[in-house]
Amino acid sequence: MIDPVEIPKAPFWTVSRFCSVVIVAAEFRLASLLVGADQFDPKIASFVLAPSLIGMLCIWFPKELNRLREYVGGEQVVEGRSQQELLYYAGWIVLFLPFLLWMLLNPSAI
Repeated sequence: MIDPVEIPKAPFWTVSRFCSVVIVAAEFRLASLLVGADQFDPKIASFVLAPSLIGMLCIWFPKELNRLREYVGGEQVVEGRSQQELLYYAGWIVLFLPFLLWMLLNPSAI
């Protein structure tokens, strides 16, 4: 018998999940173009992508991350949906951070 907790309640590929994957792929491509094909280093690309992947996790799994915070946070836990929404929107900000920094550092590219 299947555990009802394990059954997903929504489709896996939502619009926000698909867009976040496209944005992370674009950031990886942008990092490779900025460095150049002959000097491309996967270690540098991983430093660029690490914040983006953290943002993508916040977009994909806000409820699970909020539940994890309850385990780590100790006895004082604030219940509510606002923490999940905060994680979701903070994930989008972190995901767009490399693009925003690139636009600030290269005003001629805009």
